[in-house]
Amino acid sequence: KDVSQITSQKQAFLFYLESFSFVSYLLEHSSWYQVKRFLAELAEGALFQEAFEKVFGYTLDHFAADWRADLERRYRT
Repeated sequence: KDVSQITSQKQAFLFYLESFSFVSYLLEHSSWYQVKRFLAELAEGALFQEAFEKVFGYTLDHFAADWRADLERRYRT
């Protein structure tokens, strides 16, 4: 999502919750060391998607699909 497109408090709150969920899932499936390496890559100027793939070993799209599938399993009504 493009943060600059958030125009309401409700959207901001939802963005925060989605971000928290995404990072929580990332930490469940990786290590703090990898997260630190990822942040270091970004600090050195790497593009987000390139740094993600380099450090975590899979594409952001693949990870996001796995995260969404996990959400479906957990919260299916």
